Amino acid sequence: MDDKTVTLRFGRKLIAEVGRQAVKDEEFEFPDLQLETMTRVTMEGLDGDNSALIGSVLPSVLGCRHLVQLDIVDCNMSPFTATLQFSELWQLQKLTITQTGLTSLHPSIGSLSKLQGMDLSHNALSCLPHTIQYCSNLEVLDIRHNVFPSLPGVLLRLSKLHTVKRSENRLMTGIAQYQSGTKFQPFDSKATQHWVLILGGILLLCMAFVVSWQTSKLTFMSVTTVVLQEATQNMVYG
Repeated sequence: MDDKTVTLRFGRKLIAEVGRQAVKDEEFEFPDLQLETMTRVTMEGLDGDNSALIGSVLPSVLGCRHLVQLDIVDCNMSPFTATLQFSELWQLQKLTITQTGLTSLHPSIGSLSKLQGMDLSHNALSCLPHTIQYCSNLEVLDIRHNVFPSLPGVLLRLSKLHTVKRSENRLMTGIAQYQSGTKFQPFDSKATQHWVLILGGILLLCMAFVVSWQTSKLTFMSVTTVVLQEATQNMVYG
């Protein structure tokens, strides 16, 4: 598929740059952009209150089924938290949402099974939806400059995730106690199953020992009782 790129700049007016050609909003009808054919879309905030412009464009951008890269930078997205849904962006491989004031990520993020890189830095996020575990190809995640109290445990389920950038957060507990480096050890289900089997075997051996000891104890008590009874009879009739 050909690389079709559009940059949307939101200020007092909308300026679209298709390829290297800039077109102001009064010079085109928005449908003429043919966003549904684009493979890369960048949304940039300039100045002023641009929420109305962003709100008018966002549904069309989120309906671009051929997108492989979406960058949303310096746009106020806080009014659109509930509508920032990704379920139509099946082909997306790279997602950037930075400096937007975003406080939560929509659970539909789990629809992005081809996503490889995600930049959520410089927002106001404190958690991630559990559905992020379905982004099975995610390799790099940037959550710097947010308000995470700990590194989300759900990230351990992403077997291909090897880099998590997480500085400038409130990380104090959980798996965030690891050094704030860039390498990240994902959840290894096979290794976990191996240890579960080992611990299970040890537990079974302990149970068998207890049962054996109880059985030996009962046998000893039975034999002792019989001996005492015979000794008592001998003393009586002796």
